[in-house]
Amino acid sequence: MVHQGAQIPQICTFQTFPILLPLGRPPAARRCHGEVCLHGPGPPLASLAAGLRGCCVGDGDRVVILALNSDRYMEALYAIAWAGAVSVPFNTRWAVAEMTAALEDCTPVAILSDDAFTQHACALASQAEIPVIGL
Repeated sequence: MVHQGAQIPQICTFQTFPILLPLGRPPAARRCHGEVCLHGPGPPLASLAAGLRGCCVGDGDRVVILALNSDRYMEALYAIAWAGAVSVPFNTRWAVAEMTAALEDCTPVAILSDDAFTQHACALASQAEIPVIGL
């Protein structure tokens, strides 16, 4: 168990995440020497969370993530939680009909999408009349 105030090493691997996470501080994912590393909440994570709160996301709202696995995906997960919302990761292998059904079921307030899924996200968002936020 990590105690309050424990220091996160500047170079670490993703596998060490559960051990190195200080209590009460969501990490931000970063690339370090070709590996995913965890640092304390920094400007990218804080600004994404603040942007979500300022845009349309409130406590308990659901936010869809439609993106490939990446460091940005990790940041999106933590930023959504930091903003007080709930992440709804969509499976990128779903057909459009499956995504539409899931969208109707979860009633999100926004979709976070990377470049690979911008067209799908915009099509879904236009049906639900919600914004798409790029990662």
